[in-house]
Order: sequence, then C-alpha cells, then structure tokens
Amino acid sequence: MSGAEVTKAVNGISLDIGCGEFVALYGASGSGKTTLINLMAGLDTADSGSVFVAGHDIGSMTSDARALMRREDIGVVFQDHNLIEEFTAVENVILPSVSGGKPRRTMEPLGRKMLADVGLQGLEKRFPRQLSGGQRQRVGVARALLGDRQVLLADEPTGALDRQNSIALFELLRAQAQSGVTVVVATHDPLARDYADTVLEIVDGRIDSVDVAV
Repeated sequence: MSGAEVTKAVNGISLDIGCGEFVALYGASGSGKTTLINLMAGLDTADSGSVFVAGHDIGSMTSDARALMRREDIGVVFQDHNLIEEFTAVENVILPSVSGGKPRRTMEPLGRKMLADVGLQGLEKRFPRQLSGGQRQRVGVARALLGDRQVLLADEPTGALDRQNSIALFELLRAQAQSGVTVVVATHDPLARDYADTVLEIVDGRIDSVDVAV
C-alpha cells in the first residue's frame, strides 16, 4: 500500500485528567473518540507519545500486563457490551474478578448488588439472549463498575438506553466520580453535559474545544 494516505485517528492530543474527574468526549463518528478510549484502556497502543493511567505508562506494558490492569484498575464499558452468551447476567458481571482469583461465593452477592444498582434486579439469572439491548448494555456497565477500579472508561454507554435509564446511568457514573473514580465517557448523548466536569469536543483526532463546568 505504498503511497496510501495515512489517517491519524488521534493526532497531537495532550491532556491530564485528574482523580475523580468526569470527562465527556464528544465528536462525530470517526472523530477519534473510541480510539482515545481504547488508548486509555490499553486496548490500542499509540504509534508515538505516551499514555499514563494511574501512574503507569500502559503503552510500554506487555499485553498481559495491560490485561491485568484492566481487570484490577480500569473498568471498560464497551459499545457492543461484549457479554458471553453462555453465561448469565451475574456470571458476566463477576467473570473478570473470578478469573482473577477472587472466590465466586464472595463476588456473586456483589455482582447481584451491582446489577440492582443499574436497574436489573431480578434478572441476574437471565442469559444475554433473554435481555434487551439496553439491558445487555447495563450488564456491561455493572461488570465495569464491580471492584475497586481507579478508572472507568465508557464508549457510548447510553446508546441503547431510553432517557430515563440514561439519566440513571449518568447519575451512577457521577456518583462514581464523586467517590474518587476517574470517569471518561465517549458519547453523543447531550445528557452527559449535565453530569461531566469537563467536556472535550474531538474533531479529526484533535481536541477542538474544552468546556469546564463551573
């Protein structure tokens, strides 16, 4: 592909997000929001520059070390929820913790509580195919929130939710930020502006504007 044009999904972005800060990333599809989330999560690595999360340069880590950090320190809410079809809702929520060595008997009550917190009480034993798109997304949110995470990253977490459930989710994320968790959300949802401390407009992989709540 010699001579092909190179597209820079994230280009020249420099920012510092503090502990307990809630940041909303806005921008058109293809603007670089998801790529920026993936860089922060260690799912992608930058061609140049550095990404530090909780004091660690995740770009210099091995893939196993980045996976461990996601399990222990960074919660990720994926746009397509990434649930395992053969597992129930509560099993999907506690899977990262259990696979990391924590006992199921300890984690299952916590997983049930987290499902209740996102409005899914009574649906713990349902499989993903038995849930609506919005319910599956909230299972993904519950999974990302479980545990003592320092950072929570979410890619379009309200894309499949109605207004009432979107408000409930943003209130939950706001509460996480107030407890000291750093929250970064890539979204098109205008509701996020009511909850975020900082709004970044991303255009062609660059920060076009910054709006800070007062």
